[in-house]
Amino acid sequence: MPELPEVETIRRGLSNKILNKKIVKVEVQKPRLLRNKLSYFKSITHGNSVVSIARIGKLLIFNLADNNFLLIHLKMTGQLIYSFNDDIVAGGHNFPPLEKLPNKYSHIIFTFSDGSFLFFNDMRQFGYLQIVDDIGQKKLEIDLVLNQVVMILP
Repeated sequence: MPELPEVETIRRGLSNKILNKKIVKVEVQKPRLLRNKLSYFKSITHGNSVVSIARIGKLLIFNLADNNFLLIHLKMTGQLIYSFNDDIVAGGHNFPPLEKLPNKYSHIIFTFSDGSFLFFNDMRQFGYLQIVDDIGQKKLEIDLVLNQVVMILP
C-alpha cells in the first residue's frame, strides 16, 4: 500500500508531467473502479485538462480545467504511471516490471494531446477514480476532517 510520503511524491512527479495537457482519449477496462457512471466519467474527462494536483491524506485530487475534480485513491496495490516515449514516472505499489504498458493491470488509460499516457494500474482492484464537482469536493474535505476529529476523541 502506498504510504503518505509516496502519495506526495506521486503528486509532485505528476505535477511536473501532466498539468495543462488536454485529455484526448480515456480507455476504461474496468468500469467498476469508477465511482461514477462510465458515460459521465468519460464526458467530463475527455477534452479536459488537469490544472493542479492536490492531496488530502492518501487521496489525490486532480483539479480539472472545467472546475470539476478527479479523485484518485490507490488503496492497496494501485499505481499511477506516466509514460511518454522513454520517460516513465511511476508511483504506487511495486509489482510487475513496467517494460510493457499497457499491461493486464492497466485498467484506466488517459491519453494526452502530446501522445503521453497516464495509466491507472491496480493488481487487486481496490483503488478508485471519481469525478466530483466543487460542492462534492468541499463535502469530501469536511468529511475527512470530521473523521480525523472522531479518531482523536476518546
